[in-house]
Amino acid sequence: MPSISLIVALTLAFAAIENSAPIPIDAERIPSLVLQVITSLLAVAGLALGCGIGLATSIRRRGVPRSSSIRLHQSLANLVSIVDLAAFAWILHALEWPAVVRSLLGPDRAGFVVEEFLVILPYLLSETASWAGLYPASRRLGMTGTELGLARFLGLRARLSFGLVLPPLLLFSGLMGLVETAWGTEVSRTWWFEIGSTMLLGLAILAFAPAFVRLALPTRPLPPGPLRDRLVELGERLDFRATEILVWDTRGAVANAVVTGLFPWFRYVLLSDALVDRLEIEQIAAIHGHEIGHIRRRHFAIFGGFMIGSSGILALVFSPIAANLEALLSDIATRDQITVVLEAIALALLAGYFYFVFGSLSRLLERQADLHGARAVSLSDVSASDASDAGDSPEEPAAAEPAPRFDDAAPPCPAGIRTFTEALLRVAAINGMDVDKYSWRHGSIRQRIVFLESLSDDPTRARRFDRGVTLYTVALLSALGLALGVAAWTGALGVASGL
Repeated sequence: MPSISLIVALTLAFAAIENSAPIPIDAERIPSLVLQVITSLLAVAGLALGCGIGLATSIRRRGVPRSSSIRLHQSLANLVSIVDLAAFAWILHALEWPAVVRSLLGPDRAGFVVEEFLVILPYLLSETASWAGLYPASRRLGMTGTELGLARFLGLRARLSFGLVLPPLLLFSGLMGLVETAWGTEVSRTWWFEIGSTMLLGLAILAFAPAFVRLALPTRPLPPGPLRDRLVELGERLDFRATEILVWDTRGAVANAVVTGLFPWFRYVLLSDALVDRLEIEQIAAIHGHEIGHIRRRHFAIFGGFMIGSSGILALVFSPIAANLEALLSDIATRDQITVVLEAIALALLAGYFYFVFGSLSRLLERQADLHGARAVSLSDVSASDASDAGDSPEEPAAAEPAPRFDDAAPPCPAGIRTFTEALLRVAAINGMDVDKYSWRHGSIRQRIVFLESLSDDPTRARRFDRGVTLYTVALLSALGLALGVAAWTGALGVASGL
């Protein structure tokens, strides 16, 4: 799925487009600037290739333990990603890439999808080159799937990382270009228009995400059989509807599951091929229950409200910083230099806010979805055991009874917790993940397991946890809504949107 680095890169790109000078660059400078852009991309690619070959050689010669090698691979990938973003920021600002693109396209083509895509293109190329550079180490560690060559590996990564984000954003950018052409920037850059358009974009992405998934990812319907029967039965029991259950073809490279779609009549569940091939049916059912938990607990709506409300709190914090900094630097720096400084501060503020605040919310909701997954298979375990004990003998089975209604508040049984935690460990092993590796959105696998196992000691804790999540999310969204109203009333949103 899209990485945080892609979100940062898109933020940098669209901010640079908004603030780049409309005056075309002198034609004599363009070849030199393009050459410097290419050189920057080659430098990032060279760094990635050196890291990839060096790690692969070290593994082959020294026999470094796989767990240590995976951690080192992740560290190198993070380093390359940081360098990639730094190079892209350099290309955008020092090499004036948005102005170069605008000059090459001419005034008649500026403001539409082609311009935005070409501005983002250096990052897309350098990111792809980074994956290619790290490929030797990824393949040596078995992280590329079975018999997955370089071209297929890059195609899979590109579709996975870019395919779900770029199409809707570029479409949205094109629509904004039409709005600016029709009504001018006075309308398109007002805070109320930006908030409203962002809300509409978010709703459109949630509503039409299944279509983007089918276009971006290679999928096929899950074939009939015990697994499909089990998941369909579980969906009915949990009152969950989906258009189709799909197998996501990754050539064995990824073990993951995703549910996408705001509406039940246009919603897909995706299970990767490695998940289907290498996990037991009940383990897959537990993961399916986790994904259903995101829908039943309205996590998409919570995330949407958080995104919209966060614009208010960020504007309230950033507006006084921007005003004071402009007054402080106005005599010693040009307007362009002040803009670059303000963009850097805004980006750092945005990154810190989402890392800590959104990360905390995301980890909390992931725990709730984990709990839901354990509950889902707990119910099936209890039902199965009751049915097996009901008959007097194997020759005289008891009559089948309708499945009991799923209780969202029921504590998970030890068997359900064990099934879900075993599924987590199997997924970590397939994906080459260190169970102690911390993720800012999910925490570590071990932390998730410890949380679930703690519920076995106190059956009432699950109910208290759900109540706590509800109170926390209501309080958070209320505070963000209040901040949004205050920011709009005081004009802080106008200052932030004018950057």
